[in-house]
Amino acid sequence: MTNSSEPKPLTKEICLHIAQSIEDGFEQHDVEIRPHSDIAMLIKDTLWLADELDTSPERLARKELDRWVYAFLRVQQGRNISFIFERLINAQIPREKLRILQKRLDYLSEKGDSHAPDIFFELEVAGRIARQYSGWNILFEEPDIIIEYPTGRVALSCKKAKSERNLSKRLSEAADQGARAKVPFFVIVDAQEILESPFRGNLIHASTQEDLASKCSGFLVDLIVRCSKPIATALDKGAGGVIFCTRCVGLVEKPRLSLCWCLRHQCCPNLSIPDTGYALKYLVQMMEE
Repeated sequence: MTNSSEPKPLTKEICLHIAQSIEDGFEQHDVEIRPHSDIAMLIKDTLWLADELDTSPERLARKELDRWVYAFLRVQQGRNISFIFERLINAQIPREKLRILQKRLDYLSEKGDSHAPDIFFELEVAGRIARQYSGWNILFEEPDIIIEYPTGRVALSCKKAKSERNLSKRLSEAADQGARAKVPFFVIVDAQEILESPFRGNLIHASTQEDLASKCSGFLVDLIVRCSKPIATALDKGAGGVIFCTRCVGLVEKPRLSLCWCLRHQCCPNLSIPDTGYALKYLVQMMEE
């Protein structure tokens, strides 16, 4: 069970650590994890997968395989959320900024809250960046995330798209939100739910890990071509660029039959703003390594 961006295999110990770190993070910020909430379901999926990791793909029935794939993607999301909590344990967070973070966690502790998908994605992006650059300051401020680095600040507006029809609205919202931040900003869109349609769920059949990565990237390239107009509108509103990302799990045939996961990004730079191509490449590198 591997990831082209994260070679370290997922183990039972890692799953248990993820679940515990998330529980500790909510407790640290005085937010109750309510039963049947989105975050409670993520923890449940993580603990379930911890007991299932040794199961061979050949032994999984289709229904079990679908649940395994869903849980695997959720655990990878939880892995980054747990990391940002670990980073925040010793951080001195100003009271007003702490209140913003607590509000976000409250959304995750409610069952079916409409804000939850976006917030999961925000925490995941923040966790990926924090994992690579421990010296940078990551703030949960408008538009969604502010990154403070030695020479400046940049804003990230993170949105989850449920369908191609929904994508235009989400891009417009993200660009409007980013423009209000009054600092250079980029839009990051989670296209995973759009991916589910052409592949009939998250599971992709691939001959090798490279084939899996290619299919995942190809989907994003095709999506960008189809959605060129709303992307152009977001860039016209001042976004330095738009990053599309998706995760997928593949049943890979070689070198042996196994379940592998893949994270991929595709970028659309705003060519009217100098150096945005370089900045986008740097952001993707931070999130994929």
